[in-house]
Amino acid sequence: MSASSYVIEANVSRRETYSPGGVFAGVGLFLVIGVLAPAAITSWTDSSTGPWKWFLALSVLAALRYSVLVAVGAPRLYELTFWLFVYLFLGLAPMVQIRMNAYPETTPGMLTQIGGRSAAVIVIGVLAFMVGALVSRPSGETGASRVRIVDANAAMKLSFFSLVYTLWYIHAVGPALFSDRSTYSVARSLLWPNPAVGSIVSALATTPLLVSTAALLIVYKREPKGSLKLLIAAQIVTLMLVVNPVSGARIAFGSVLLSLIAMLGGFGTSKRFRISAITVLIGMSLIFPYADYFRHGAEGQSAFGKGNPIEAMTKGDFDGYAQVTNSVNYVDNHGVTYGNQALGVVLFWVPRSIWPEKADDTGVVLAADRGYGFKNLSAPLWSELYINGKWAALALGMALLGWVLKRQDNLRVRLPEVGVAGTILPFTMLIILRGSLLQAIASFAAVILFSLFVTRSVLDVQPGARDQSQQLPSPR
Repeated sequence: MSASSYVIEANVSRRETYSPGGVFAGVGLFLVIGVLAPAAITSWTDSSTGPWKWFLALSVLAALRYSVLVAVGAPRLYELTFWLFVYLFLGLAPMVQIRMNAYPETTPGMLTQIGGRSAAVIVIGVLAFMVGALVSRPSGETGASRVRIVDANAAMKLSFFSLVYTLWYIHAVGPALFSDRSTYSVARSLLWPNPAVGSIVSALATTPLLVSTAALLIVYKREPKGSLKLLIAAQIVTLMLVVNPVSGARIAFGSVLLSLIAMLGGFGTSKRFRISAITVLIGMSLIFPYADYFRHGAEGQSAFGKGNPIEAMTKGDFDGYAQVTNSVNYVDNHGVTYGNQALGVVLFWVPRSIWPEKADDTGVVLAADRGYGFKNLSAPLWSELYINGKWAALALGMALLGWVLKRQDNLRVRLPEVGVAGTILPFTMLIILRGSLLQAIASFAAVILFSLFVTRSVLDVQPGARDQSQQLPSPR
């Protein structure tokens, strides 16, 4: 099979249409998450002063767009992830916190007096994203262009390396990998006292294995082999062991799990896309806040002290609004960083031994500025942009994000074989959106680099030239 003939067959355009079943699912979902859920919150919580109505409107907007994506059924995974995050973390959660006057215990002393400007930062960022997505259009090219397809040999090489390395990592860490998070952290620090080294060693136990799994699944679709199927199954089991939610971060486990679902075709058809999108929303709403039951030993059982799902939105998992408020306060007191925080993200690979003045995680900077004892906090992308350049950076950055993600989704709709990175990066966006960027960027970059390793560039025939492609031999 030639690489070009494979791409020609895979390059089948899919139009976005509204089927009766899709419309029913979308309307039903909106009635639940865009009408009933906000109504339940307003009836079960006390009315309070503050900008809660802005977050009510934002919740309804996010619910509407999420429901439209479900109704259409096209696999727009980047946009789906964005609106999922906005709906839960920057829509419903701030609304609940303001109306209950109850804020995360990890961000004490909420600065409610500047809550209105924090709401403006969030709302303007979302609107800028929508503008960027609106002006992003599918490419009108009708000639040939170059795309990347999986190289089977490179995929097998990465598979061998990643599987052996991850198994070694599991052996090195031992039972602590399946203990509570504090036990795991102690074990890792004993093995690798330098935190930076420990983070790199841990990341290499996850990202290469995830990328090679995606690549091998694509190879298996071309030429199904029993031995390859067993190898893929072994990699998935190994991957689930190393990213388990007991000792690891829930957001990382969730992004890996969603990536695997995408790789296995969970979003591959309109029906499966709708089912998966609704399931993901339910999981993030009802399971995510309580998934740390075993992560902190006996203390982990206090997770069930978070109360019902509405009360759970006042806890540390949903500190996005508080951290955006802290970023507004930071800029008020110290001014913007003029891109210094962003520079640290871009040059994340430069060690601090060479660059001692390298910026810390924005979440850590904000926590230190407020005098918090606990500094492992989020810093939503809105905070990152605002602290770097205030309103201009916020508007331009979010508009650019909307433009880029929409183009990626357009490509995904056009090409049924989305590729390796296309099944991973959409869900890595959850970590990017939640922040801090400095923590998330290394994994993001690693996915891209390893994806480039297992793929190669070939000529792709565009829609206008596909009639001639029928004369070429089909891949066998």
